[in-house]
Amino acid sequence: METDGDIISHLRYQLKEAEEERRKAAQYGLKLVESENLLQNQLDELQNDMNFEQEKYTLQREVELKNRMLGSLNTEYETLKQQQTVQLDALRRQLETLHGQEIKELKNKVHYTKNKMNLLFTVIAPF
Repeated sequence: METDGDIISHLRYQLKEAEEERRKAAQYGLKLVESENLLQNQLDELQNDMNFEQEKYTLQREVELKNRMLGSLNTEYETLKQQQTVQLDALRRQLETLHGQEIKELKNKVHYTKNKMNLLFTVIAPF
């Protein structure tokens, strides 16, 4: 039979073991919390990196789109510029033609007027 002292010693031993296990469990729990915090920090950092990469990708796509739009606008500008040049050349030729016709008409009028004056002088001169 166990004596009260043996029982007390045994209970103290069990209490000491339980306290030691509780202390180890607390240390293990603390390490788990620290590991969880570290993992959460790493996850946050990875999420930030991923967000940065997504933003970078989005901005790159926007830049590519704007470059394509700029290229398209430049092509359209060059096409319009060429059309305007063709139209301007056509208008110049038309103006030159009209100018030449007007000069020819004026020369004909001058020539006609000279002929009339010569005829008039020949008719008046004998008198």
